[in-house]
Formats: sequence, structure tokens, C-alpha cells
Amino acid sequence: MLCDRLHEVLSAEKEEAPIIDIAKWISRASFNTMARAALDYDFQALTDTPDEVYTAVMKLVETVGKGMTNRDAVEIYLPFIRWLFVCFSFHIASRVL
Repeated sequence: MLCDRLHEVLSAEKEEAPIIDIAKWISRASFNTMARAALDYDFQALTDTPDEVYTAVMKLVETVGKGMTNRDAVEIYLPFIRWLFVCFSFHIASRVL
């Protein structure tokens, strides 16, 4: 699968030679392989539109790598919270003005 995907990227007609972030592709292939072995589920990590769960896990890993605040953790598990904060902030601002 990884070889096929890299071949697609390299075969695409472009004016310049493509730059391939091999660490990204190895990470995606490893994630997909572990998910298939442990969960018997394909996260489509090597496609252009990966599975929603894969996207969420990668966002979680990225956030933890940066240093996660409590609000970040809540927003990962309850994404609608961001909308509530925006609405609440707008409501307070409109009352002040």
C-alpha cells in the first residue's frame, strides 16, 4: 500500500520533482498497520481523505506534543464546546457594548 501511494505521488505530472516527507508516510503506514492488526479496521491513513478517527487521533497527538491545556483536551472530546465559547463570548461582548 505504501509503495503504491508513493508511486502515485512520484508519477504525478508536475513541473518540478516532488518533495516527499517520508517520515509522514511511514507514520501513516505504521498507524494503519497497527490499527489493522489490533482493531481489524482500516483507517485509510494512506489516502488523500483519511478516516475521521485517524484525523482525530493525529490532532490529539499533535496537541499533546505542543503541550495541551485543559480547554484543548475538552475540545478534542467535545468539539462543539468551541462553538459554545464563541457564542458565549459574543453574548458578553454585545452586552458590554
